[in-house]
Amino acid sequence: MKKAVSYLGLIAGSVLLAGSVQAQSGELSYSYIEAGLSVFDPDGVSSEEGFNIRASAAFTENVYGFASWDRHEFDFFFGDEDFDNYQIGLGLNFALNASADWFVQGSYLNAGFDNADDDVFRADIGFRQAFTNRFEGRIFGGYTVGDFDEPVLGGDVLVKFTDQFGLSLGAETYDFDDAYYRANLRVIF
Repeated sequence: MKKAVSYLGLIAGSVLLAGSVQAQSGELSYSYIEAGLSVFDPDGVSSEEGFNIRASAAFTENVYGFASWDRHEFDFFFGDEDFDNYQIGLGLNFALNASADWFVQGSYLNAGFDNADDDVFRADIGFRQAFTNRFEGRIFGGYTVGDFDEPVLGGDVLVKFTDQFGLSLGAETYDFDDAYYRANLRVIF
């Protein structure tokens, strides 16, 4: 839990620091695909590195769809077990100005091991800001309902190397017990 709070604090601090920088704001895109390293740190079990793939597609100016997949392999005394986390959903974004949006998302999430998994529905609300043409941040909070009912908190930052390519760093935690940390390369459409 302390590690999750530390990472989230670091991300929030980066977002706030970047917000104080006076520069021309960039444009927000809801169409991208990204992939990279994922670290899953569940409560009571050692953390495991894995990979993740995330995608988002804007259907209209204010409606977008998204999907993601995280995979981690745990070594238990009886053998290796894959832990998968799948999510698919729809989002609505509401522009506050040319470089800031509020968003709401609803999604279905399936998480678990090969032989046992949990199904939940998740709702999130958040804020996304492009601070410059090359730097943006996002924070969100939500709740899951289903096989487990827990609050969700997270955030991420995106550093763009070009208008179509960047590095995304993020963290999210479920009830401050199970945490994900991600570092992805993103292609923006």
